[in-house]
Amino acid sequence: MNTSALTIANTLIKQDENNLFCLNDLHKAAGNEPKFKPSLWLRSQQSKDLISELSTYSCLAPIEVHKGGKTPGTFVVKELVYAYAMWISPSFHLAVIRAYDALVTQPTINLTDFQVDQIVKQLSLKLGDSLRFGVRRNWTALEDKTAIELRKSGYGMTRIGYALGRSAGSVKGRFETLVRTEAKKTEQSDLFLEV
Repeated sequence: MNTSALTIANTLIKQDENNLFCLNDLHKAAGNEPKFKPSLWLRSQQSKDLISELSTYSCLAPIEVHKGGKTPGTFVVKELVYAYAMWISPSFHLAVIRAYDALVTQPTINLTDFQVDQIVKQLSLKLGDSLRFGVRRNWTALEDKTAIELRKSGYGMTRIGYALGRSAGSVKGRFETLVRTEAKKTEQSDLFLEV
């Protein structure tokens, strides 16, 4: 289960239902240069050989192309993410390795269903009727913090939405907003440092 989002160079790297990573997002993170298009890399003999080798060790395809739908793009296993990054440059390769290592080694909090129910009760007391009756409301800092902790614990959008009295779509939208906000903060601090 994908417990958190992989972010490289302020670019969120999408994952599909099989936890494969989107090469198109990696291309954007690397600077979106035409000479580094995933299709060019996939045509190389080295990538073909690696895909063939990976196919012999797993019943799951190491590469899937999604045309249309919610997540269009070319999705690959972790090993192909590393190989693609190495093809682009040594510095991008290191950035990908470090981002992935940070993702998988971050501490997680394992909450029991009882603890999740306790969080829901605490939120209900703080937010009152708006939580119980589905009144549209702005996200609070407490909800943001709770949603992030639940996500780190491996809970999906639906379960987080249930815990917060929100739809899964609302939770997903909030996470996307938080990622964009964090990216803007980083860009602003970078601009400040350049002056």
